[in-house]
Amino acid sequence: MRTEEKNDSSTKPSLEDQLDKAEAVVLRGRDTTHQLHVWWRKYLFLISLLILFFSFHQAKIPGKECMKAAEIINPEIIQHTSIFIKDSAVEIMGLIMIGLLSTFVSRGGPMKFFDPSYIFATILVPAQIVTFFNNRKIGCQDLIDSETYETLPTLDRPFPISLVLHTVVTLSCLFMKYQMDARNKDVQAVRDLRKDLAEAQRTNKENGRGKRESSLNKNSNSKHIGDSKKKK
Repeated sequence: MRTEEKNDSSTKPSLEDQLDKAEAVVLRGRDTTHQLHVWWRKYLFLISLLILFFSFHQAKIPGKECMKAAEIINPEIIQHTSIFIKDSAVEIMGLIMIGLLSTFVSRGGPMKFFDPSYIFATILVPAQIVTFFNNRKIGCQDLIDSETYETLPTLDRPFPISLVLHTVVTLSCLFMKYQMDARNKDVQAVRDLRKDLAEAQRTNKENGRGKRESSLNKNSNSKHIGDSKKKK
């Protein structure tokens, strides 16, 4: 029976082996999560390029509509490019924002909110929202007489898709950060447990050494007392 118990205890993995297996599992999970995030960012980059291509063509619409209105009302307005730029301000800011977000998601390493590309893209968000709600119509609305403007065919300005992309990138960045922080905490927890185990083993060895030394001292003292009694 004792032999069987010894064999069972020898086949059971030690606590150190269990920690090695646990650390391997959490490290593998962290690497898998990192690889998933790499592919996720690649897809975000491809989506941002498609949106950039679509927005580039969409940005031409205000200028064309403004030119049509100017040809009807006052052809001399066509010479002033600042008019077209002002009417296309929402689309221009959208192109810049999408370009910055594309640069942001294409960088290596974890996405951080302190990245200059993301910071400048975020600064454009309130400016684009205000400009969009102040210019809901396309076609140089502020530069043409209101009575005449009402007789012209107008288009509603579409909601900036760049704001949608910014929201998607922000939520993706937050979720990736949450996942990676959770994986790092798991790895750190296993390593802290290993450190605590090593300290406990070291303490037990020191306590055992102290007990052995004290027992040896007691034995030597008792032997010394016995010898002295014999001499007397």
